[in-house]
Amino acid sequence: MSLSREEIASRYGMALFEYAKENAKLALVHDEVDELIKVLQENPKFELLMASPLLSSNDKKQILKAVTAEMTVEMANFLHLVLEYGRFEDLGCILQAFDKFYDREMNEASGVAISAIALDDEQLAAISKSYANKFNLSNIHLTNQVDANILGGVVLKVGDHIIDGSIKNKLQQIRKQLSISKRGETIEH
Repeated sequence: MSLSREEIASRYGMALFEYAKENAKLALVHDEVDELIKVLQENPKFELLMASPLLSSNDKKQILKAVTAEMTVEMANFLHLVLEYGRFEDLGCILQAFDKFYDREMNEASGVAISAIALDDEQLAAISKSYANKFNLSNIHLTNQVDANILGGVVLKVGDHIIDGSIKNKLQQIRKQLSISKRGETIEH
């Protein structure tokens, strides 16, 4: 029976997490994981290249050796293991699974603040601090995604939680209230 992509990501992510923790390199490996996630987002074909049967095993090892030259031994060893076991196409998911284990360990979370206009670092930090308190977390790492369709305000997605403070959502609630009112029902203030 083959494992699902989520199961693979979880197992490998946990293995990297435990390996880094055992060697007292958890924070360093976490920084490398986050950097590698950015690199994979900017170069999505890298995973496909490293998983391709058209590229020889030796060529893949040479590429990986160059990529990991400045990384911790733990991260380099792990990436070579992922290559050896033919799981490179799952690397992005594996790294995200590692981040979830790390966040849980540090009582942190990662999320997205969706806004109509780009938020600067100071605004993201203020939102992060506010919602970290609300979720009883030590910190929330937020990235910003711009979506002009929300008109204004912020939609915050952290884990399974979604807090919709967008103007679009507020307008929809007002429309809903008005449609109830039109049907003869009264709105209590």
